[in-house]
Amino acid sequence: MEYEWMESLKRASSEEIASYIPKLLDAVKNDKYEERALEILLQYPTESTVFIEEALLSGDFILQKILLQKLVPHLPFYSKMVVANAVEQIALIPGELQQLAQTALQSFEP
Repeated sequence: MEYEWMESLKRASSEEIASYIPKLLDAVKNDKYEERALEILLQYPTESTVFIEEALLSGDFILQKILLQKLVPHLPFYSKMVVANAVEQIALIPGELQQLAQTALQSFEP
């Protein structure tokens, strides 16, 4: 993914962005593009929430870790409610992600 492509997504319509969300989630794991990809996902929370939930349930440790640390706590409340079950499931499994999930769940509180 190129910088220009990601910058163009910042100006995309919500209908256009949906087809690119899986690629953006892949870009989250790339240090070079992580911050830009997260910024775009946060810009389109309604369109990306279902994909974020799937990624949290995917078992991809690296992606789960980044999403729990850097994306989930910053989602709007309604998006957090959509991913809540996935985050709660992760919080029940002992390991490194458990603490991250518990911390993310604290961001759900008003």
